[in-house]
Amino acid sequence: MFQISITDEQSKKRHCSVNKNVVTIGRAPDNDICIDVFGVSRYHARVAFNGQAIIVQDLDSTNGTFVNGKAVEQTTITATDQVSIGRATLNISHIALSEKAPASAIMRDELNGDSRASANPEPILSETQAVPQVKVNVSTSAPTATPPRKRNVSFWETHRSLLTPVWDQLEDETVSAIFVNNPGATFVERDGTVEQLNAKFSAEQLSVLVQDIMRRTGKVITAGEHILQLELPDQSNFTAVLPPLSSQGPAVIIRWPLSNATTIDMLLLEEVLSEEMCTFLMTAIQLRKNILISCSSGLVAAPFLSALGSLVPAEDRIVSVENHSRLHLQHRNCVSLLRRVASATDNQQAIESEICDAILALKPNWVVASDLAETEAHGLLQAVVSGNAGAILASMYASSPLNALRRLEILVQGERPMMPHTGLRAQICSSIDLIVQLSEFADGKARVTNIAEIAGLREDGLYALDDIFRFICSHRDDDFSVQGKYVWTGVMPSMLEECKQRGLDEAVSLFDNRQ
Repeated sequence: MFQISITDEQSKKRHCSVNKNVVTIGRAPDNDICIDVFGVSRYHARVAFNGQAIIVQDLDSTNGTFVNGKAVEQTTITATDQVSIGRATLNISHIALSEKAPASAIMRDELNGDSRASANPEPILSETQAVPQVKVNVSTSAPTATPPRKRNVSFWETHRSLLTPVWDQLEDETVSAIFVNNPGATFVERDGTVEQLNAKFSAEQLSVLVQDIMRRTGKVITAGEHILQLELPDQSNFTAVLPPLSSQGPAVIIRWPLSNATTIDMLLLEEVLSEEMCTFLMTAIQLRKNILISCSSGLVAAPFLSALGSLVPAEDRIVSVENHSRLHLQHRNCVSLLRRVASATDNQQAIESEICDAILALKPNWVVASDLAETEAHGLLQAVVSGNAGAILASMYASSPLNALRRLEILVQGERPMMPHTGLRAQICSSIDLIVQLSEFADGKARVTNIAEIAGLREDGLYALDDIFRFICSHRDDDFSVQGKYVWTGVMPSMLEECKQRGLDEAVSLFDNRQ
């Protein structure tokens, strides 16, 4: 019999007991344990007892299952471990049934079967029958997370002899990027940390690798081109900078997209933003506010953009635009567009010029644009003002909200150089509601440092920006980790009245309780 203690997002506790050896947990009412809080999928996780240990398995949930703060797919736990699904925390223990105890109710399918209730349930066991053990293919020793899996490297097998110095890293799923700066200097990125390898190539080895990949993909570069950027069949991104532009031989980067979608709950666990910031941004998306994510150099905006994109209502239609397939938008009504093409027969300039027309033709409720480009910036702003493109959730690189607006000006002026500054700024103010600044700190962590609202133009024609939330750094610890806190600045957002009219009480309470 399982005994489960559940603490929800309001810190309210409830306890339940289930006379089963397999229990499903989720938001749908036909689960054994129904938890209807933010971040919980319809069929989120399964808990089983195999006679020796308690096993927790994630059921391909949207936001993942965490044990003691670490994402897991399947692992063993003890009664002292904390299991987090969405904003609920569970403590799970198992007590053996006595001989006189009532038998288990209807058993669900085994751990490796279907998580939903069976259409033909098994009969209730008699008191003399033993409770069947659940077959699981995991170790029953001390609880450990599932070991890293090997990456599918079938595409790279042809080039294995050329990639021998980094083959182990190529197979390792925890490695997100391999950087060959020159034949004698190779680095890998693992869990956000860059480390150097004791691996050496020859210049000829790297040149042959680049030529082979060009031959396989059909990519052709002219004698005057020295930069190659490709998205390969395994969804990895291959970049090469060639001599004479690269003076010490070819510089190569192989980068893989994240294997799992980043969720808001993951960002909260990593303290990238606060609960209040999260609630505010969720509300802004519900109200279809146009949001620009300003990302400092060195950070990848796609995971954060994907997390915010996951908050878009399921009934809305999304059109995403990016250079490479890095966005993980777990949305059933989504069309993905790519600015970059790998085929030698396609015209790159023609593809880029058609992006904005394609967006408008697809009639989205939301446009999610990673690394906003010059060719689409002006068209999107005009479409938003006219109401033809729905709402915008876009990212670009800038060091502050104000610099993001200045960069947006430059992008639009690239397409419309004769447009007056005053008219351009007025159009930007009408098209963008909020700017979220994502910055990297000295300890390597990314944090949302500002959520600013555009309050129009000042009398001198410059932008008026009001910070709603900020991150205030207080000090650094001995290990150089940055300490600080997220604070509300005291500024009331202009959308507060709209929240009251729409009955969005959670957002209203963020500010009303402090007035």
